[in-house]
Amino acid sequence: MDILALLLQYAYVSVFFVILLSFLPLRKNRILRVLAYAAAYLFSVTTIYSNDLANLLGMLLGFCAYVIVFHCGRWVEKLTTVLIFYPTVIAVNYLEEATGRRLFFRNNECTF
Repeated sequence: MDILALLLQYAYVSVFFVILLSFLPLRKNRILRVLAYAAAYLFSVTTIYSNDLANLLGMLLGFCAYVIVFHCGRWVEKLTTVLIFYPTVIAVNYLEEATGRRLFFRNNECTF
């Protein structure tokens, strides 16, 4: 089950990365390209809890820094990308955490 979860996580990150690349191209440096995928992985799998202001603001600042450092383009394109992708990633991460919590408690016959 852990292997399946890991494969689904890598698939989610890869889809997120490819869609992000359709908006903003990466810089030409190969090392930055590898680091960009690693940073996208960390950004897209961060756990988000309800009313978790620290993670929400931290991810916003981190995603802004990610777009500035690893992608090329005008500042308007970068800002637009952040404004489109940030809420989407937050929503998917929160739904993933909430669904996983509900399945865990349902399968273990616990109440929450």
